[in-house]
Amino acid sequence: MSGKSGKRYTAEFKKGAVDLVLTTGRTPTEVAGELGVSALGLRSWVKQAKTGPGPGAGRCADQRRMGRAEADPPRAGRGEEGERKRRRPPRPTPAATRSPY
Repeated sequence: MSGKSGKRYTAEFKKGAVDLVLTTGRTPTEVAGELGVSALGLRSWVKQAKTGPGPGAGRCADQRRMGRAEADPPRAGRGEEGERKRRRPPRPTPAATRSPY
């Protein structure tokens, strides 16, 4: 797993924690210590509250992946159907092209 504890917080709890940081002038670390949440997580909530929800807000990871795959342009070096182009065989070395006579 990627180090996540798996603990989920409600949107109301997050909003209240962010409001404490923004209205009281205390640091996210101080507020996080009082609430028993990760300071890094609270900083993330504050940043998200300031910038607004990201492009994937409200969607599960599979939906974000699928949306990204549909939006990606075809990869360079692939044909119209996404097939790989055949590689050209390696060029012969100069010694192999010389005549032994």
